[in-house]
Amino acid sequence: LSIMWAADQIAALKNIIFLFTGISIIFFLVYYMRDINHLNYLYWIWLSIFIALIPIGFWEITTGNHLAVSTLREEDRSWVMFAPTTVFHNQNDYAAFIVLAIPMIITAIRYCSKLYIRVLGVLVLLCGLFLLIMTTSRSCYLALFTGLAFWLLFFMRGKTKLKVISVVAAISIFLILFIPSTIYDSFTLIGEEMSSLSRVYNDEDAPDVRKNLIKNGLYFTAQSAGFGVGAGNAEYYMEHYKVYPTGHITNVHNWWAEILTNYGIFIFAGYIIFYGSLLLNLWQVYKKTHVLQEKMICEALLIGLVSFFMASISSSSIIAFPPQWIFFGFALAFLNYTRIKALERSNPCAL
Repeated sequence: LSIMWAADQIAALKNIIFLFTGISIIFFLVYYMRDINHLNYLYWIWLSIFIALIPIGFWEITTGNHLAVSTLREEDRSWVMFAPTTVFHNQNDYAAFIVLAIPMIITAIRYCSKLYIRVLGVLVLLCGLFLLIMTTSRSCYLALFTGLAFWLLFFMRGKTKLKVISVVAAISIFLILFIPSTIYDSFTLIGEEMSSLSRVYNDEDAPDVRKNLIKNGLYFTAQSAGFGVGAGNAEYYMEHYKVYPTGHITNVHNWWAEILTNYGIFIFAGYIIFYGSLLLNLWQVYKKTHVLQEKMICEALLIGLVSFFMASISSSSIIAFPPQWIFFGFALAFLNYTRIKALERSNPCAL
C-alpha cells in the first residue's frame, strides 16, 4: 500500500522486490525444514561458509586486494583498503555476518563432545574475532559485546561462568605478553572506532551525520502522519527534503529507523513485536528442552538475535542482506519444528 504515496516509484518497487525475496527465503525455510536434522545441516552449512571465507579475509587484509563484488575496490582511502569484505559488498556487511556466526561457533565449542571440533572451533573463533576487528565496524563491536554479555549472564551457571572468565583472562594475558604490539594496535583501533560510533564523516566533515539521519527520518515520519514516506523512499526524501544536514549521505544507516521512515509506526511496531516475540519464544523453548542438539541451536539463535539489534545498524541498509533473512528463517523454522514436535507428542494422529 505504501507504494501508492511513494514519491520515487522505482525505488519503492525495488524495495518491495527485496522484501518479497527476503520473506520468500523465510517462508521456504520454515516450510521445508521441519526436522532437527535439517536444522542441524543449516547450522553446520552456515559455519562451513564462515570457515571458507576466513582465507579470503586474511588475503584481503594482507594484500589490500578485494573480490570484484567489493565496493572497497573503488575506495581511495588507505585506512579502509585493508578491511576484509570477502563475498560481501562492504566491510560492514561482512562484520554483521561474523557477529551472527560467532554465537554458532561458541555453542559448537560448548556442546560438541569431540575434542577436534572444540580445538578447531577455538581457532575459528580467534580468526573471526580478529577479522571482525579489522572490519572497523563500530556497531558490530558493540553487537558482539552485547551478545556475549547476554550469553554470560543468562546461559552460564556460577562455576561455568567463573571458568569462562578465567579462560578469557588467561588468553588475554597470554596475548598481551607475547604479542603486545598487535594487541595494543587492536585495542587502539577499537577505542577509536567506538568513540566515533555516532559519526559518519562526509565531504562536509559533519561529525553528527548519523544523528541527523535519524532526526530527519523521525521528521519525515511525523510529516507523513505516522504512515511513512513509502517503501524505499527514505533516501529520496533525505536527498530532497532533509531538515538536518547530512552532506552527500542519503541512506538512513540504521535498519530500525529505515523501517520506521519507509513504512511508518504501525509496520515498525509490528516488526518490534515480531522481534521481541521471537526472542521470548526461543527463550521458552530453551528452558524446556533437554536435547543437546536443540539447546545448541536455540542458544546460538538467541545470542545472534540479541547481537542483531546493534549489528543491524552497521550497514547503510540490510534490506538486501541475505544472511539476515536466512537467520530469521532459521529461527522461525526452529520454532515451527518445536511446535510440530509438541503436537506429535500430545496427539500422534494430529499430523
